[in-house]
Amino acid sequence: MPTRSRHDQIDQLYRTHASTLEHLVQTRVIADPDTVQDACSFAWTQLLISPNVELAPRAPLGWLRQVATRHVWQLTAAPSPLREHDARDIANLLLTGERDLADRVCDRLLLADRVSNLSARQRKYLFLHACGYRYSEIAALMGVTYRTVDRQLARARAHLRQST
Repeated sequence: MPTRSRHDQIDQLYRTHASTLEHLVQTRVIADPDTVQDACSFAWTQLLISPNVELAPRAPLGWLRQVATRHVWQLTAAPSPLREHDARDIANLLLTGERDLADRVCDRLLLADRVSNLSARQRKYLFLHACGYRYSEIAALMGVTYRTVDRQLARARAHLRQST
């Protein structure tokens, strides 16, 4: 019987235990589900790059829970190096163009109101994206994965579309 690669073993563990890990972490922290999901993604990434963690059928689950829980604490407690951006700043960056001044003012106020309903974290991602940062640069600044940036910006866009 051929031995499976470490990546194959982690893939199997992920398919089996991803939702269990999110549930375990959610019961131990006070955070929104998106933050827990991001922290669990971070923990799975750490497992990929940590060759000394045993991969028995349930062995890494406790390790993953600990890594994810600590990451939730970092995400929710540590102040970001980026200042909190006012919704008007984001609206001003997103809305440019040659239109009537009154229309632009109305659009900016409406967008600022919608952006203010986003979470502080999503506003940070949106602000950096509106400033022209690439996803990889945002990921590096925020200390998250490319997938996390993509997911947070997609959620922000969906929220902005829903509020129309």
